[in-house]
Amino acid sequence: MRQRFLRGARPYPERRRATLLLTAAILLCTLVIGDESAGGGSGITASVEIDALLEAAVREARIPGLAVVVFDSQGVGYSRAIGTSDVGGGRVTAQTPFVIGSISKAVTAYAVLDLVYDGKLKLDEPVSRYLAWADPRITISDLLRQTSGYSGRDGVDFDRHAAHSTLLELVDTYPAAKLNRPPGTSFEYSNVNYNLLGAIVAQATGGSFADYVSERVFGRLGMTCSFTDLPAARSAGLENGHRMILRHPVAASDVPFFDAFLPSMTIVSCTADLPVLFEAILEQQASHSKRYGDIGAPRQGAVVDGYEGTYDYGYLTTRFEGERAYFFQGGYRTFRSYAFLLPDVDLGIVGLMNVNTMFSDGELRELVPNIARAVLGRSRPEPERSYSYATLLALLVAGVFLQAARTVRSFQSLKSGPRPLLCGLVAFDVSLAAALVFAVPYLWSIHLNTMMFIQPDLTLLLICVAGLSGAMAMIRISSLVVHSVRAARRPTPIRPPVVNRH
Repeated sequence: MRQRFLRGARPYPERRRATLLLTAAILLCTLVIGDESAGGGSGITASVEIDALLEAAVREARIPGLAVVVFDSQGVGYSRAIGTSDVGGGRVTAQTPFVIGSISKAVTAYAVLDLVYDGKLKLDEPVSRYLAWADPRITISDLLRQTSGYSGRDGVDFDRHAAHSTLLELVDTYPAAKLNRPPGTSFEYSNVNYNLLGAIVAQATGGSFADYVSERVFGRLGMTCSFTDLPAARSAGLENGHRMILRHPVAASDVPFFDAFLPSMTIVSCTADLPVLFEAILEQQASHSKRYGDIGAPRQGAVVDGYEGTYDYGYLTTRFEGERAYFFQGGYRTFRSYAFLLPDVDLGIVGLMNVNTMFSDGELRELVPNIARAVLGRSRPEPERSYSYATLLALLVAGVFLQAARTVRSFQSLKSGPRPLLCGLVAFDVSLAAALVFAVPYLWSIHLNTMMFIQPDLTLLLICVAGLSGAMAMIRISSLVVHSVRAARRPTPIRPPVVNRH
């Protein structure tokens, strides 16, 4: 995989070089804005258009805190941090730590390939060599490319694993996980794959995954505001982030950060460090392609957050505005993160936010792509207005009132006797309650407890409608039982004997 993003790479054609020089001149003449530079104190040359995008996103999406960096092979060209990191009003800077969500997978893949180069791991060797219970058909490459066959749902129930404080304790629960398909046959995004890779790193090094990443990745690359240790991240300024309630960000009082999920989603970093990491990843990928070619599991078609492509080592290879692009995205509880690397035009953009929602609103999801379009000089599409949240909120509120009214009416059946079609009504209410509690989270590939944490407003309404439906079913069943008992106790009237008068 040849990269022209790297330092010392083949020079651009003269036309592209002239364009870049003109762009650089324009950037140098623009207003200097921002809280912190991601380049160690150097000035920030800010694009007025990017500033407008950021300010509009913060205003329209009500993002409490946001940090963005734009960089190329020569370093950081733009960096800005807006808003606050906590309820106390602490300002976000380029060094402010954020939980980077599934961008953690790229860090894990980097660590795994590092061990491959050291001869401690092989991409095509079976996972069962390190985890004896694993299906012997699954290879390390299958885990890296999300083609192991593990279900995505098996890796998102964080609270169910709250008692398992270490990565190895979590992995010990995975033997019960079922494969959805034969390994290597198709893509399915699952945190299980990268948690297993973290355990393999620990087994291969004889230490812990957290220590290996902290020392051999962050330490070696000089990343000073990236952490695998929660107390250290807290002392550096990591806060709990925010969740959306009725479209307004509300600071979370306590966010559970599980060490066990470090390989897949709970690594902490900042916009001052991530350009260094991404350049190292690209250099590693170029070296990997030169050494090993395309060894390992064959690439399978993948879709991540609406983008289509192939999933490689912690990121999606796709096309963006006609250019080859590497897409990184992540979300954990109260944080969102997005990154685009466009290696053929020497461009990288990272955006970190301290708010999360179940609904990928355009302002959050399209911010980093729109910054890329601004730098490339491409026109931005008209923003798509999503009414899914408002529609679902309205339906659930209406459902609460409707089911409450039906519950009141169902009490009448205790006095007036069973109504017609009682069994059908009971079946409907039981089915509705089960669908809301089980089927809706399943369709979103999320668990109810995680829904409650991220989107408590909708989840509480959903539980309320389900609870009222269940209550109605119980009332109707009770009515049937009560009237059946009364009928059984009622004395049978004695009919007078029929006299034959003939």
